[in-house]
Formats: sequence, C-alpha cells, structure tokens
Amino acid sequence: MNKVVIKRNEIDPILKIPRPCWLEKNWSFNKNPFDYFDELDRPYLENEEGRGRFTDDSVIRGKKFIFEENPTGNYFYVLVSTPFNFYEDGIYKNFIDETVLNDIKQGKCKFIFYMDDDGHWFGKLPYFTNDAHTLKPIIKFIKKYNFKKDEIYFISHNCILEDNSEKYPFTPLTCSAFSHKLQEGETIEYPLYVNYWHCEYILDDDYTFKDDKIEKLFLCYNHRIKPHRFYLFHELIRNNYLNDFLYSFKGEYVETYMEEYLEKIPQYLNDKNKKPLEDSIIKKFYEILPTTIETSEESAYPGDYYGQYLQIDDFEKTFFSIVTESEIANDTIYFSEKTIKPILAKHPFILIASPNSLLKLKSYGFKTFDKWWDESYDTCDYFIDRIEKVLEVIKYLKSKTKEELIQMRNEMKEVLIHNQKLLLEFDTESFHKVLKNIKFNN
Repeated sequence: MNKVVIKRNEIDPILKIPRPCWLEKNWSFNKNPFDYFDELDRPYLENEEGRGRFTDDSVIRGKKFIFEENPTGNYFYVLVSTPFNFYEDGIYKNFIDETVLNDIKQGKCKFIFYMDDDGHWFGKLPYFTNDAHTLKPIIKFIKKYNFKKDEIYFISHNCILEDNSEKYPFTPLTCSAFSHKLQEGETIEYPLYVNYWHCEYILDDDYTFKDDKIEKLFLCYNHRIKPHRFYLFHELIRNNYLNDFLYSFKGEYVETYMEEYLEKIPQYLNDKNKKPLEDSIIKKFYEILPTTIETSEESAYPGDYYGQYLQIDDFEKTFFSIVTESEIANDTIYFSEKTIKPILAKHPFILIASPNSLLKLKSYGFKTFDKWWDESYDTCDYFIDRIEKVLEVIKYLKSKTKEELIQMRNEMKEVLIHNQKLLLEFDTESFHKVLKNIKFNN
C-alpha cells in the first residue's frame, strides 16, 4: 500500500491546532486576534472544541496518509474545511508559505482544493444560483502565482466535473461515492454515507419483502428546504397525492429561503406558461412542517447525522422511494446517502436530482427502472419539468392495484439485487486513491 504524504503546518500559537492551510502564517496581528475571522466562523474558532472542524484530520483520516510538517519527498498541500467567506475574501490573502510555493514550482508539491462530500461546485440553476462564480476567485488565484494546470487540483464529489476538464485552468478530479471500486481484499476503514450494520436484511442475498407490512406507496425523505423539495410537495398537495406517501420534511432553513423560492419559482412558471403556485397550497405546505417519521430505531443513532442511518422499517412499509437529492443544478451530478439508501435496501426508486443523473448511474454499472415506468424525466433540463414528469409516473403507479405492484416488485428482483451487490463494491473513502493516481514529474 502506497502511503500519501500530506504537509501539515506548524501548531498555531493562538488556535493550538495545526495552522489550517487557508490561514496566513502571521494572521493574529489584531488586538483581539479573533477579529480576523468572519462572524460565521469566529464562534467555532474561539471555541477549542469547535476548532476541530478546521483540522485536516477531521476530514482526511486513515492509515493511508502520512502527515509531515517538513516533508523531504513529494507531497500534497491540501486546502480543506475552508471558512464560509474563503472564496470571497480569504483566497486573495497570502496564505501559502514561500516554501510551499517553491516546492510547487519545482514539481515537489501538488496543491489540492478538497471539497469533502460536496457536489454543488460550478453548478448552474437558472433563476436561482450560478455557483460558477466560485471559478473567478480560483482563476485569479491561479493567475496570481502563474500556476500550471497540473500543479493545481480541484477534488470534489461532482461526478461530471472531470468530464469537462478542458473548461478549467486546474485539473478537476472526482472522489464521489461511485468513482472508485474496492480492490480485492480491501475494506473501507471509515464507512461513510449510510450506517446499515444493524440491518440483517441488507446482508441477505435473498429478495423478500412482506406484503402485509406495506402501508404506503412511496417513501420520501426530506431534511432541508430546497426549491425542488418545495415544488414537489406543492404539486403532491395540489394533486392529492400526499396520502400515498410515508414522508419526512423537517424544513430546516425554511424561514431563510422560502422568500426566494416564492419569488423565483413563479418567474419560471410564468415564463413557461405553467400553472402558478397557489396560496392555499402554500399554506398547507407550511402546516406539514416539520414532519418526522416515528421509529423505534431513532435512539440507536442520535445526532446531526441521523439522516445517514438506514431505517429499514420505512422501506419495508413502502413500495418505492422518491429520492430528492441534494443537488438539481446543471453541470453537476452528486450522489449522497439519499440515493445510496434505497439501493442498499433493495428498494425501487425515482430520482429527482440533476439532469442525466440516472444516465450517470448507468455509466457506473447500475440498472434503473425504465422497463417499468417512463424515466425520460431524467433528461429534462430544469427541475420543475423533471418533477412534472415524475408526477406522471406517480399517477401511473397509483393506478396499479396492490397485486400489480407486488408483481412489479417481484419482476425487479434481478435489478435490485444487482444494484445492491454493485454498490458494496465501491470505495466511499476514495480520496487516497485519487491522490495516489496523481503523478509527480520530478
């Protein structure tokens, strides 16, 4: 096993942790040094425990990495866990030591932007956001130091970023859930995305589900408010489909973002001559927030990452999953635990994500469900059009009898078992492999 060497800075005298790679060496010149930080980051950095989120080993873990303050051979300088305002302000500061700059120019060091478990980078969602604005400061950063493309790497969970490498003055690479497979005899040191070890059903090669346990047609998890989740539920309420769903919707950040959604979505609907949003439906939407699914398993996996715990009972109570992924923008495809859960649970799914996400899944070897329903929604360019196509699929499945649905699920046995077996072949901690494949020319 080839170990990867990562440079770790000296212990910062104020923070008492290795100085983060995004932080200037002589940053603490203010009377109160913490005045240096943005108001969003300052509470974490003033708190000894909170500083842990800015240490490299909070993200880059495992025996495959070697951290050295003064590496003698080739090494990586990894920018990770950046502050909230880094791409607006921090990137323009002189945060790279002269020694590192010289090593980059001499071919001894590769500079890495590492966006752990994030897939939105450089995505564009008309009427809403254009995350490509992050490109401008990165391009300025590269021009400032006259870096070459093979000296700067941008590693993220955007599955299509490296497909478009020619667009960028840096080298984009993907370390998504499905970008690398485990080698023979290799195990995952830190399993990510979904905790499923408590589910014997997952490890069973058989394909069984109990008809008498099924209570609803669809399962749909939602945590944070996002435009596609709001619009989906608006339309489910409009069409009286919500009673067919076992769903959760915590609605986190609803007060922060709903004003924007209620402005931007109507603009698109009006421009495309589609049905407008209805005040009475919006009112009903607010009334369902927050909704959680009660389960006896919740206490077994408490905390902020409960969403990564596989509640197998929910899948046994439903026929199909409607997955509302984290990202829906163009120029990005991202697969989180939301997609992984139904694959693990051998649960058929409809995927509301970025355009061509099903196509990307197929490129990894997964099989989808176009034999049983129309999956043309995947090619629609905008999320509202994708959701309208999904609503047609929902209507179609609602028209089936329970016996027909059971038969349909039985027909899917080969696809569902194939997908689960394939999923377990992937290395969800592939950052080491991505770095190991980067070549040094010195």
